[in-house]
Amino acid sequence: MGYRLKHGSTPIEKVERIIRNLPIRDTDYWYVDTKSGRLYFGLGIRLDDGAYHGVWAFLRGPGVARDLRFKPGQSSGSVVKALLEDGCGMLVDMEARGLLIDGAFNA
Repeated sequence: MGYRLKHGSTPIEKVERIIRNLPIRDTDYWYVDTKSGRLYFGLGIRLDDGAYHGVWAFLRGPGVARDLRFKPGQSSGSVVKALLEDGCGMLVDMEARGLLIDGAFNA
């Protein structure tokens, strides 16, 4: 599932709002600066099975976010690594394709 981010709130407020709407508890939020832009990410523990559920987002260009569900028993370190790899991969790929400029999706 993906989310389209709206402008108006601060970036961390947008990520926090996405995470608050997930069925999770014990949430944590971070960001990492990359040469392609800042990537925000957070994770929490799902209420139904105790596994991690995370989200990453960046606001460069059109702004993109994606949530990821993980299998029960995975460590927080492996979950954070997976979130960063997925989010940074999308950010770098979109930059390489010229999709991180305003109006890139206006046709």
